[in-house]
Amino acid sequence: TIKKLLNPMGDDPVEHIYESILKLLTPLTLNETYKIIVEEAMTVVNAKYASLFTKSNGKIVRVFASDQILFNYVVRQNGLTNRVFVTKKPYIIKSKEIQTFRPHWKDIKVGSDISIPLMYNKNVLAVLSVLSKEKVFFTDREFKIIELLSLFASLAIRKAQLHEQLQSALESRDLFISLASHELKTPLTSINVYSNLIEKSVNNNKIPNKKWVSSLSSEVNRLKVLINDLLGIDKIKTGTLVYEISKFSITKLLKKAIAAFSNNFPKTKIEFINNVKQNEDELSGDYYKLQQVLINILNNAGKFSPENSKIRVTAKSGKSSILIEIKDEGKGIAQEDMPKIFEKYYQGKTGRKKGMGIGLFLSREIMRKHNGSIKVKSQIGKGTTFLIKLPRRS
Repeated sequence: TIKKLLNPMGDDPVEHIYESILKLLTPLTLNETYKIIVEEAMTVVNAKYASLFTKSNGKIVRVFASDQILFNYVVRQNGLTNRVFVTKKPYIIKSKEIQTFRPHWKDIKVGSDISIPLMYNKNVLAVLSVLSKEKVFFTDREFKIIELLSLFASLAIRKAQLHEQLQSALESRDLFISLASHELKTPLTSINVYSNLIEKSVNNNKIPNKKWVSSLSSEVNRLKVLINDLLGIDKIKTGTLVYEISKFSITKLLKKAIAAFSNNFPKTKIEFINNVKQNEDELSGDYYKLQQVLINILNNAGKFSPENSKIRVTAKSGKSSILIEIKDEGKGIAQEDMPKIFEKYYQGKTGRKKGMGIGLFLSREIMRKHNGSIKVKSQIGKGTTFLIKLPRRS
């Protein structure tokens, strides 16, 4: 079929086309695909330069070029390339016409230019521009070669796009699974503890402790919020999670987080030192998401500390903020890991392999939305301290 399309060109270009097609059929990223299309287009017609253009947010962008000199020229949004995008038709222009179509070119001396749309399902994915050497003019022969190459180039681009979309979908799935396994565990554990306590009281014909019932209700509400967040996983990725802002006591929030932590780590001692002034105890923010941050950090401390060690939580009033310090006696974090611990899925190189590496990433995002900060100090073998700063008015 290829030989028929290229006839009467002879066998020489056929061999080049076959080689080009084989390269485009291999699994490639989008950027690798762009590079090979440009390089193969130059090879099959012995061109001087070649460029590939796509559209991003309605703007034409040169995504790859055979020579850096081409990037020195601003892409004209109403020029020849735009005409190819709009009409979906190829253009061949020669040296005299190039000055008309590309008047901004000064240092580029070429004989002719083939600009051809790379189409898929009647949509222009990209525009390929191939420039011949000076005083060399493309004929119908070169046009047919580029036209044939463009068919496979279009398929290669679409294949790479679909691959990237698949990778994004898999990342969303992995993020969902990570968040679900990480964030749902704590409230479910607390719910299980309080429901067992209430069940035992009922079985013994006793009235359940009001504190247990209240805590159970609070954990159920927190679970509902977490599930709603998980169902909106795309919102987590784009940072458009809905934040329910209310006013509440920071002391009560800390006590709730500590109680939830104690249900998960009953053998770990925890000391709470509260130096927040009574008239400065009120905080404005999303109660459940901030509780989530505190529990994430406390759970990290519990995971990487010996069972009978102590975790100390200190809260105090700052000039216009609440300062919270959570200090453990665990194994600590290596200095090379410190800049990366808030990255998604990062688990470090010092044995901190418990969990999915998502809690601190999510905590940092929540703190940013509250105009707060979260920092860490650590030393191997001497424990870790997390420093949280929250403005009293978010």
